[in-house]
Amino acid sequence: MQALLRLDQDPVRVSGTESLSEQQETTLRGIRKTQVRVAAYFLRCGREDLAKLIYWDMQHEPLARLQSIRQELQSTTAVIATRTESSFWEFTDRGENFYFLEPALQPYADQFFGWFQGLAAVQEEQGSVELP
Repeated sequence: MQALLRLDQDPVRVSGTESLSEQQETTLRGIRKTQVRVAAYFLRCGREDLAKLIYWDMQHEPLARLQSIRQELQSTTAVIATRTESSFWEFTDRGENFYFLEPALQPYADQFFGWFQGLAAVQEEQGSVELP
């Protein structure tokens, strides 16, 4: 669990700059999406204590980032690209969407996002969020 929580080491503090590069933002968003999925799983298993560890790690995230991550996870579907054998071959099919949140976990992700004060207000203000 500690390894999962350390993955998102603050890139602004590490780099000494005031803002994230596009690559740093993309990486951080991917880590945060994975953490939300894990928190939802923990909630489904009755382990709110573990989900709260992830919440505490994420509680200082900008609300706009959290809202856009929430929107992405809600709108993501399982997409498997169709490929012909002549185009390439691999041992594993990487055509899956790694950020797919199965419908059974969605209520738990909603519960997790509900812990963030002000997130609902951001959603109402922004309507639809422009994703970077």
